[in-house]
Amino acid sequence: MDDVYKNKENKLKIFSDAVDNANEAIVFLDPDLNVNYMNKSALNLLGYTKGEITKLKISDIDNDPAGLKNIDADMEKHGRWSGERFVITKNKKIIPVLLSTSFIKDEKDSISGIMGSFVDITDIKKYQRQLEARLKDLEKFQKLMIDREIRLVELKKRVRELEKKLGIEE
Repeated sequence: MDDVYKNKENKLKIFSDAVDNANEAIVFLDPDLNVNYMNKSALNLLGYTKGEITKLKISDIDNDPAGLKNIDADMEKHGRWSGERFVITKNKKIIPVLLSTSFIKDEKDSISGIMGSFVDITDIKKYQRQLEARLKDLEKFQKLMIDREIRLVELKKRVRELEKKLGIEE
C-alpha cells in the first residue's frame, strides 16, 4: 500500500477521489470568489451540474454580503472560519449548513483560493426547534406546578389558622 502513495500521480488521484467522493459538500473558489470546483456532495445538495459551476460566484450560493464580509475579516485574521450559514440551491431553496472555510495557498504561500466544506443541518435545526418548544412547555408546566405548590402551602396555613380559631387542632 505504501508504494501507491510514493508516486505523485497516484497521490493526486487518491486525493482527488477522496475529495470528490467526500460526504461533506466541498467547494473551491478562486481569489475573485468564482466557483471553480464542487464535489459530488455539493453538486447534489445545491442541484448544479459540473458544467454549470463555472458560471457561479459565491453570491449565487450565499447571498448574505454582510456575513461574507465578517467571514472574510475572520479569515484574514485566522486563515480559516467555521460556523452556521445558509446556502441557496439552484432552485432557490435555502438550506442551513455548518460551514468551514480555509485559504488555499500555493507553493509561495500566496492565497490562490478558498476551500469551503459544509454539511446540511436542516434536520438538526428541525430537532433543535422541537426541543426548544418542548423546553418552553416544560418551563410552563414547572411554573404551574410551583404556583400550585405555593397555593397549597398558603391554603394549609390558612386551614391551620382557621382550625386554631375554631379550636380544632390535630
